[in-house]
Amino acid sequence: MNTAFETHGFDNIANQNELDRYLNSTYQDGNSTRGGQSALKDGFISVNYDDGYRPDINNHLIIYVTTNGTADAAAVSAAMSIISSGKYSIAAVAYDANALMLDVGGDVPKTLRDDLRIFLMNALSPFDIGWQNNFHVAIFNVFGDDMNTAFETHGFDNIANQNELDRYLNLTYQDGNSTRGGQSALKDGFISVNYDDGYRPDINNHLIIYVTTNGTADAAAVSAAMSIISSGKYSVAAVAYDANGSNTVSLTSLVGGKAECVITANDPDDLTITAAEKLTNLIWKASNNNGTYC
Repeated sequence: MNTAFETHGFDNIANQNELDRYLNSTYQDGNSTRGGQSALKDGFISVNYDDGYRPDINNHLIIYVTTNGTADAAAVSAAMSIISSGKYSIAAVAYDANALMLDVGGDVPKTLRDDLRIFLMNALSPFDIGWQNNFHVAIFNVFGDDMNTAFETHGFDNIANQNELDRYLNLTYQDGNSTRGGQSALKDGFISVNYDDGYRPDINNHLIIYVTTNGTADAAAVSAAMSIISSGKYSVAAVAYDANGSNTVSLTSLVGGKAECVITANDPDDLTITAAEKLTNLIWKASNNNGTYC
């Protein structure tokens, strides 16, 4: 049918009983028998132009509910347009666990750190983040060679919602203890994630996201990452900002040779919009493809 439209408007549903009745009639609809979500973008467009929007309040949310439906690039673009306009936030049902492994050493200047925070918030904004929700997130700091250590700072059972994630990312990127570059501690980050007790064996969608500027993955880090990937516990993605391709080869090795799991950006818009959409798409793809990211 390749269409999406409003069936019951903001001014039609009077109470809980009516909502239940309309949901029941919606889920009894049998007109569409084929899968696919090519019309999802039209759903976002319909919501965006709905005349029931209330500009007098600042709490608007779109909730996308599916089983194994996949959000294509057109749908993600339409959703990101709405999010960036400030009209709506978006939540989606997706069972996931993301370990954010963040380079906070001297390779990442403070002038670029807020761009990285915004990138992560934009990329993860479509998901129902929180330790009591479907989408669990943990943060691991990877320090430079002057400290030569990496460890968890905020666990899977510590981050309750989007606001807390943003606050913890802000705190993480304000860390100024490590002033030298180098990533000899990166291997320890993977070891820490691998043995973290927040791992959820009941789902198959686990991702480690390593975020750096020009940090290079050495042989020890690649070996630690490959051990995790081959165990099936986690997939690995890497993000390089303002590196101009200098570390792409090493990061491709770090993610198991899957070039599409390395996301690069060289300016703020490329990072916070284009690269953010790429990471969102990777997560959606895995959510609907048995945990396979790339």
